[in-house]
Amino acid sequence: YISRYKVPSEPTGTTLADWYGLAVDEWSEITTPLESDAIYRDKSIEPFANMIYYKTLAFGCMHRFCAETKSLAIACAFGAV
Repeated sequence: YISRYKVPSEPTGTTLADWYGLAVDEWSEITTPLESDAIYRDKSIEPFANMIYYKTLAFGCMHRFCAETKSLAIACAFGAV
C-alpha cells in the first residue's frame, strides 16, 4: 500500500521516522474484522488482510520525496521471503 503526504520540506532523521510510523499506523487502525472464511471483500482492509496472511514472513517500507510537489510517498509491502 502507498501513503502520500504533503510536507514543507524533505523529512530526515526522527521526522522521517515519524512519517513512517504514521504510514504503518494507517493499516493498524483497521477495525473491520474478516469474515469467518478469512476472505476479505472490503478493499479498505486489503493492507491488513495481506499483513496477517499466514504466509507473510516479511514487511518493508521505502519512501520518495518530490521537491517539486512537496510530496512524500511511503510504500509498504508484505510478503514471503
